[in-house]
Order: sequence, then C-alpha cells, then structure tokens
Amino acid sequence: MQKESYNLTYDRRSGFTLVETLVALFVFSIISVTVVGIFARSVQLQAQTFSAQKIVQNTLFILETTARDIRVSQICPPALPACTLTSLYILHPDLTRDDIRYYLDAVRGVVVKVENGTQVDMTSGEVRFNRLDFRVRGLGSTDDLQPTVTIVASVENNVGRKVRFDLQTTVTARDVSG
Repeated sequence: MQKESYNLTYDRRSGFTLVETLVALFVFSIISVTVVGIFARSVQLQAQTFSAQKIVQNTLFILETTARDIRVSQICPPALPACTLTSLYILHPDLTRDDIRYYLDAVRGVVVKVENGTQVDMTSGEVRFNRLDFRVRGLGSTDDLQPTVTIVASVENNVGRKVRFDLQTTVTARDVSG
C-alpha cells in the first residue's frame, strides 16, 4: 500500500494579516470619529439656528406691531410722564380706540402692550427681552423735525443654546389726522 502524501501549502494571499487588520481598523475609526464629530456639530448648529429663528420671529412681530401703531398715531409729548425711555405712550387718532402704551416688563423679560385697559404680553415664553428702549425725536414745536421713534432692543432665547441679538430700528410717525 502506498502512502499518500498531502501537499499542505499555505497561500499567503488568501486573507489579511493581523497588521493589515489593525491598520484598517485604525483608519476606519479615525474616519468614524470625524464623521460623528461633523454630525454632532451640524446638529448643534441646527439647534442654534432654530433658536435664532424664534428670536427673529418674536422680535419682528414686536417691531412691526409697534411700528404700525407709531405710524398711524401721535406720539405723546415729552412733557408727559408716561413717555419715558423704557415706555412709549402714543395717542391713537381713532376715537373709538384708547391710547396705547408699550413697555418692557423687565422682571419677566416680556414686552407688554396696554390698549383699551387690556394688558397683553406681546412675546412668547421662548424669548426674553433684556432691553427695550424708545428714543423719541421731533416733538418740539421749534425743531421742525418729523416725529421719529428709535427702538433699541436686546433679545435672547430662553430655550436651547443661548443666542442674543441687539437690534435697532427707527420709525417715523405720519400725521393721519388732517
């Protein structure tokens, strides 16, 4: 009987060596960490963008509402104590409507509008107004300037990562009575 001999040769090209596997894992882990970091940063930026969007929406609503009332009303004379740097008192030409007052409730950080004896919070709980100032010019009888109100505001969000905007706009009052 003949003895069979088996030729057991090892083909080195049939798999990966331990070093090749470790290098591949190292490269894959670096790529994975980079991708996860980019994803985390993009989620963070998206949350910050949503916070900024809420601030812009609330602030635009306040500025547009206030500007509309200023344009069609008469701004109180500076001698009235109700018209201060932090409070704006305007006289509406429509006799069926009461005068309007805007001010900042600094404790709550909410812009308040008082009209017809009703006090209304103008901002949502998602934002906080830290500053709301009114600078009135052109009310003197000798300065020949058109009445203007400059509104200065500082707003930040209450929800999510802190975002703050400092804004300023000037609104011109128009005489609609005559």
